[in-house]
Amino acid sequence: MGKNQDWIKGTVWIAVAAFIGKVLGLIYRIPLQNIAGDEGLYIYQQIYPILSLALLLSIYSLPSATAQLLGSQTKDPQVRRAYVSVVFYLYISLGVLAWVLLFFAAPLLSTWMGDEALTLPIRMSSFMFLLIPITATLRGYFQSEQRTDLIAISQVVEQLIRVLIIIATTVAVASFGMSLYMIGVYASMATVCGSVVASVLLFVWFKGMKQEAGSVAVKADYRKMFPVLFKAAIVFSFIHILHLLLQAVDVFTMIHMLQSWGASLEEARFLKGVYDRGNPLIQLGLVFGTAIAFALVPSLNETVEKEGIKEEERNFAVKLTAFISLQATVGLVAIMPYLNPLFYKSDDATLVLQVMVTTILPLSLVITISVILQQQGKKLVQLWWLLIWISLKVLLNLLLLPIYGIMGASIASITASIALLGIYFWVWSTISPSKVAWSYIFKLVTSSIVMLSLVLLAGESIVWVIGEANRLQLSIIITIQVLIGIAVVLLCMFYWKIWSKEELDRLWSMVPNKVKKRLSRANGKGL
Repeated sequence: MGKNQDWIKGTVWIAVAAFIGKVLGLIYRIPLQNIAGDEGLYIYQQIYPILSLALLLSIYSLPSATAQLLGSQTKDPQVRRAYVSVVFYLYISLGVLAWVLLFFAAPLLSTWMGDEALTLPIRMSSFMFLLIPITATLRGYFQSEQRTDLIAISQVVEQLIRVLIIIATTVAVASFGMSLYMIGVYASMATVCGSVVASVLLFVWFKGMKQEAGSVAVKADYRKMFPVLFKAAIVFSFIHILHLLLQAVDVFTMIHMLQSWGASLEEARFLKGVYDRGNPLIQLGLVFGTAIAFALVPSLNETVEKEGIKEEERNFAVKLTAFISLQATVGLVAIMPYLNPLFYKSDDATLVLQVMVTTILPLSLVITISVILQQQGKKLVQLWWLLIWISLKVLLNLLLLPIYGIMGASIASITASIALLGIYFWVWSTISPSKVAWSYIFKLVTSSIVMLSLVLLAGESIVWVIGEANRLQLSIIITIQVLIGIAVVLLCMFYWKIWSKEELDRLWSMVPNKVKKRLSRANGKGL
C-alpha cells in the first residue's frame, strides 16, 4: 500500500475510537433515562448540542483544519511542529471569545429554548471552549503526522472519564433528591474533566515527540495563514456537526411547536425526551463516514502536489461510506422495535425513531463527499448549501410539528438531509471524471433489502414463539438479528461481487496485522 492510501489504515483507528466513544455515549444515556426518566434525558439533551459542538470541534473539525494548514505550509516535520504554537494562539483567542459570549448569553439562550431553568447548565458548558485550543491544536498536529493512534487513544480516555462522571452524578442527583436540572450542570463538569485529562495526555505525547526530533524557529506569515485556517475551520466545523445542527434546530423549535400541536409544557418535555432517544443511535451510525473524512485530510495535501489520491480512491471512499452507512441504517431500522424497549423500558415512538435514523445514510455521504470537494476547490461555497439545508429543516419543523408532533421532526430531518445529499452528489458528479457505477448501487440496495427482510422476519418469528419478551430476551433477539444481518451482507457481498478484487485488497489492508496473522495461522490449521 502506497503512502497515498495511509488514510485507509487511519480510518480504522478513528472508526474504532469513535465507535467506542459512541457506545459509551449510549451506555450512560440508558441509566440516565432509566434513573432520571425522559424529563431528565430532555434536560441533558437540551444542553447536549453545546457540549457536543465543543467535542466535535476538539476531536474532528479544528484538528482537520489544523492538519490541512500544517500540511499546506511545509512538508518538513520540524517546521510543522514549530507552527503548532502559532495555531494555538489563533485558537485561544477564539476560544476565549466563545466562552465569554456563551457564558453571558446563557439566559437569552435558555429563554429561546423555552426553559429558563437551563441557564446554569448552559453557563457551565461554556468552559469547554477554553480547553478546545489545546486539544484541537495537538490533535491537528498528530493528524498531520498521521498519528491517528494517539488521537484515538485520547478520544477514548476523554469519553470514558466523561461517561463515568455522568453516571455517578446522575445516581447522586436521584439518590439525594436534587433538582433534575443539576444533571445538566454535572454533565458539563464531566465533559470539562474529560477534556482536561485528554489535554494532559496529548501535551505529554507532543513534548516527547518534540524532544526526540528537535525544534526550529519559524517566522509565521499570519496574513497568509489565517485565511487558510479560517476557511478550513469553518467548512470542517459545519460538515462535522451536521447532525448536531439538526439537533440544534429541534432544541429551539420543538418545545414551542409541540405546544402548538396541543401538548402542555410538561408533555412537550416528555415527548422531546422520547424523540431524543434516536440521537445517540444516529451518532453511532455516523461514526464510519466521519472517520473516513477525518483520515482523508492529510492525504488531500499530498494530492495537490502529486495526485496522492487518485480518482478511483475518491470513488472507493464514497462507495465504502455508502456501504457501511446503508447497512447501519437498515440494521437500526430492523432492530428498533426491540432496541427501544431494551434501552428505554418502553416502545414509545418506535416508528418515529425508525424514520429518524434513516438520516445516517445521507449525512454520512455528505461528510465524505464534502472533504473530496474541498480538495477540488469547493470550500466556502458549501456553506450556502448547508444554509439551504438548515433553512429547509427549520421550515419543515414549523410546518410539520404542529400537525404530526414528533413524527414531523423526523420527517423534516430526513427530507432536508436527502435534499442536501442531492446537492453534494450533483456537484461532485459534474466535476468528477468518473462516478459510482449504477450496478454497484443496485447490488448494494438489493443486498440491504434482503438483509432487512430476513432480520425483520427473524425478530417477528422469535417473538411469535416466546410471546412478550423481557429485557434479557430482547438482548438475545437483537444479537441473533445482528448476526443474521452480518451473515446476509457478507454472503451478498461475495456472491454478487459488490467489490472488485482491487477494492477487496484495500478492505483487507484495513485489517490489523495481528488479526491477519491469527487468521493465517487458523487457516493453516484447517479451521
